[in-house]
Amino acid sequence: MSRDQAIAPPAAQDWAHDDDTGRRTPAFAVLGRDWSERAFLAAILLVVTYMAAANHFIQDDGFITLRYVDHWLRGHGPVWYPGSTEFGYTNFLFMVLVAALSATGRDPGVAANVVTYSGFFVSVAAAYLIAHRLSGGQIYAAGLAILVIFTNYSVSSYASGLLETSLQLALALLTYLWVLEHHRKPAAARYVYLAATTATLCLLTRLDSAVLLAPVGALLLYQVVSYRGVAKSSLLKHTSLAALIPLLALCSFFAFCIAQYGAILPNTFYAKADRELAFGLFYLEKFLSHENYVYVWAPIIMVAVAWRKGAAVSSTAADRGFAAVLMGTAFLWVGYVVFVGGGFMGYRLMVPFIALFYIRLISDIATTAGMRAAALISVAALIAHISEYTRDYEEELKTDVAIESPDILNYNVNRPHKNWQLVGRRLNALFYTGDPDDVLIATTAAGAIPYYSRLPTLDMHGLNTLEIARAGARATQRAGHTRKATIDQIRAAGVNLVLDHPTFICDDRSVSVAYNDPEQGLLHDMAVVLIPMLSGDCRLIAFYLHPHPRVEALLADGRLERFEGD
Repeated sequence: MSRDQAIAPPAAQDWAHDDDTGRRTPAFAVLGRDWSERAFLAAILLVVTYMAAANHFIQDDGFITLRYVDHWLRGHGPVWYPGSTEFGYTNFLFMVLVAALSATGRDPGVAANVVTYSGFFVSVAAAYLIAHRLSGGQIYAAGLAILVIFTNYSVSSYASGLLETSLQLALALLTYLWVLEHHRKPAAARYVYLAATTATLCLLTRLDSAVLLAPVGALLLYQVVSYRGVAKSSLLKHTSLAALIPLLALCSFFAFCIAQYGAILPNTFYAKADRELAFGLFYLEKFLSHENYVYVWAPIIMVAVAWRKGAAVSSTAADRGFAAVLMGTAFLWVGYVVFVGGGFMGYRLMVPFIALFYIRLISDIATTAGMRAAALISVAALIAHISEYTRDYEEELKTDVAIESPDILNYNVNRPHKNWQLVGRRLNALFYTGDPDDVLIATTAAGAIPYYSRLPTLDMHGLNTLEIARAGARATQRAGHTRKATIDQIRAAGVNLVLDHPTFICDDRSVSVAYNDPEQGLLHDMAVVLIPMLSGDCRLIAFYLHPHPRVEALLADGRLERFEGD
């Protein structure tokens, strides 16, 4: 008998166990052997659920997908506006699921929340099962892992947000779970099919999920090729058939993209083409400092390595090999995030890393140094979370922040009197007629404003306007927002009203208004109209480029006013 076989506890061999009557109870083996373990898991689930609800938010970029969904449901297809061929979303499966739920009569925003919260709780379950396996069936270790992961500010916040973050994580973790099960039971072909299916869905959610899936896919292929059992030929056949799932799905997806948009890759690819490694490193440094990883986890990991020497190991060799691939994947994903220049929407891009890191760390400490050490490290991790919850986002709003927390992102679309949802609704009430020649607007806030206004929109950062993504002027350091339309490009597009980054005048003081062009600087000679909001005394500033009959009519009857500055 090998050392691994001798020391592996019964729970590590199968999720099922024998209860007092001798019957097999798989579910209760995973969820605890007695009331104290089950109460522990129930308490953790309540805490995780509370944190997800407490950190609920919405962000402007989420409305981009909702706009494509809205037009799809209205019979125009998944388009930026009727007749457009812009490819501005990166989350195809998420969009399809939201559209499917919305088709039953639900509001697209509600449908998006159903998808994101479902993804969140599937992620909780999958992370728990993986940690349960890797910790040798230790209920408390697996429970602590999900407590640390899913109370993290970034992870719990992106249980909402109207984006695909939690769905991607759920499908990636399910793929890891199926590969882990196959790693332990290599003759079971069903896990190959399950892994191929969830991996395909994950790729359709975000194409860059390939970075998360490639290492574990290589491990699965190695398991199949190196298998020496009598069923190897059958396993190879099933693996070949399973490989057709992602192949056919991706070919169909790319064919759809070419037919619908004339391109395989979304505009975001071009908008991020001029990424800078320096900003990716800046993003990583900010993440490490905000999460206290540099000052907390570096010494803890060193202590864990020291404890590991000569410690008894309760997980199998197969599980330890899988755990190594898991951690390698986590750092590979970090490398990818740095390579693409990071992002500005908080640390949502680091959510997969956070999950994989803690699954491996806590499971590893539990199996090498025991539950007491795992509990201490979990407490340290929870303390490290506090800094994110206590940050003053009001102070950050006063600075030129390059990375916006979920609180700031939520503030943009929900602040009183002048939020971007209200702007969109107001523009809809004033200008939308459903005519192809409706007022054409241009804005950098190309989410809630286009969604609620339903007006044709030029995305000034290029995510939904390919020409700007490819040839816009270099304006900022934010990933995906480095390009910005020049005034010449805006004029050439026939834009009527330029909102730029929405700015308001909220009192009667005389102010000077100028348009800030990324190439020509401040332009003081552009006509300006003020659009009154429905609540408060704020008026939205809009630069009036090309005359439009609807705008002229509203100016004539006093519902809009021309701005006369000092």
